[in-house]
Amino acid sequence: MNVTVRSAMYIAEALGGRKIEVELDGGADIAGLMLYLSETYGESFSSKIYFEDGSVKDGWFTVTLNGRNIFAYDGFGCPLKDGDDVLILPALSGG
Repeated sequence: MNVTVRSAMYIAEALGGRKIEVELDGGADIAGLMLYLSETYGESFSSKIYFEDGSVKDGWFTVTLNGRNIFAYDGFGCPLKDGDDVLILPALSGG
């Protein structure tokens, strides 16, 4: 299946662009996509998503699936299907 992954700022830099197409095996979920991206793009991507112990950097980024936050569905266990659009945005802060 093919999934579009869009991103911004330092996550886009780690992925080599703001929009990439990813081919995954059927039955993949968001967690599997993140693992695939980590394996494909290495430390430059995985360091933005995971702590050194492998736990997810909750609150450091937002993931949407077809325009809805993944936690409106099943979080990282949210299944993907052909043609889905995933957006990974770093958290914004400042004052």
